[in-house]
Amino acid sequence: MQLDREAYVAVRVDTLGSYGFRLVVQYHNGTSEPIYFERCTSHHTSPVYGVPTADGARQSGYSVVWACTGAPALEFLPGATRTDSLLISGPTAYDGITHRPLGMLSGSFRLEYQTRQCAEDSPACAQPGPRVASAPFVVFL
Repeated sequence: MQLDREAYVAVRVDTLGSYGFRLVVQYHNGTSEPIYFERCTSHHTSPVYGVPTADGARQSGYSVVWACTGAPALEFLPGATRTDSLLISGPTAYDGITHRPLGMLSGSFRLEYQTRQCAEDSPACAQPGPRVASAPFVVFL
């Protein structure tokens, strides 16, 4: 998984204090087996993804909450390459009492695509597939 940059500047996207940046990712399946990416609905062409902190020790402010209905996975054949352009925004959650944002918005993060064992939307395929994650990247505000 290759990102277009090693660092991004998140800019304010609304008056509520949300920030965002565009991340372009290219992924090449260098294995001899298909990889099956989770997707939210059968109409989505991008995989379900997460943006955790690079070390996993702190909560990410870019943690996407997916409300998916379930769909067959995107099959990604051996030797294939795909490019996705993702608009990353946050914070994605706020404290219910203080209304302060939850999670960090600047620092070191990773992009991760969710995978599963096979294409069908069935319990047998629900087990995670191989880990597909980027190298760490930095976000500045």
